[in-house]
Amino acid sequence: MFKSYPQDELMRFLYHEMPAEEVARMKQRLATDPVLRAEFYELQQAKQTLPKVQFLPKSNTIHRILQYSTKTALEAQL
Repeated sequence: MFKSYPQDELMRFLYHEMPAEEVARMKQRLATDPVLRAEFYELQQAKQTLPKVQFLPKSNTIHRILQYSTKTALEAQL
């Protein structure tokens, strides 16, 4: 019986969240399995249609983080 990679494995590959060994296996599988390759292509297309978002914290938030970092660095020196 043919065992296909689960969709989450394809997603991990798509978002570069696999160790090198798994990447090599996935690339080999994609090269030899047209059904898997078609499914991966669909996921790539879907990813490209997602809106590109960028999250920018408020300057007050950054300031508070930096204050906390400075405080903990000073405490660590004591």
